[in-house]
Amino acid sequence: MKTNTFFSLVIGTVLSTFTFAQNTLRAEITKADVTCFGQANGKAELYITGGQAPYAIQWNNGETTTAIENLKKGTYAVTITDAQGQTTTESVSIDMPKPITLTYNTPVLTAADNFNAKLNVMITGGSPWENTLTNQNIYFVRIDGKSYYENPENIPAGKHLLSIEDAHGCALSVNTNMTIHLAGETAQTEQTIEGLGNIDMTVFPTHLANQTTTQINSYN
Repeated sequence: MKTNTFFSLVIGTVLSTFTFAQNTLRAEITKADVTCFGQANGKAELYITGGQAPYAIQWNNGETTTAIENLKKGTYAVTITDAQGQTTTESVSIDMPKPITLTYNTPVLTAADNFNAKLNVMITGGSPWENTLTNQNIYFVRIDGKSYYENPENIPAGKHLLSIEDAHGCALSVNTNMTIHLAGETAQTEQTIEGLGNIDMTVFPTHLANQTTTQINSYN
């Protein structure tokens, strides 16, 4: 009799613990970060398990739905209360990429693959593509709004609008004073334009038939 009572108590305790675990209110949050610097397009979505519906949801930004959108960078906390009065709190941090920036006249060259060229500027920030082979960040480059020139070495020196775009479509456009020359040739110093950054673009045009070893070595 005592043995049966003991086993009944054990089984009851196990079942009670299992039932309590099943009814424990839990919540998880998935997120999407802000895509471009300065924007407010982050998202967070709440997934609730356990407890007893209906659930009361209260975010620290005043929202009361499971999914919240148009979020800026920051931390968002939510409190969930079920029909039995159980509560749980979760939070999520929405991140934002740094702004795309240019540093002029650097030894770090940036490849402008669509022009078969390199620029003597260092580009940082944003969400660039990653070249896993070279461990380099890749940005898409436009000059005066164009992503392709049949003869990029013939772009005249002087004022040009340089646009940099990352993998999320975030872009930076700046007016620059550009000097363009072929790989293997010495860049000709051009007159500076007040208020504009100076950029030297070295072009290795694959359309030219008479490519020299000096040009190839200079480009690589």
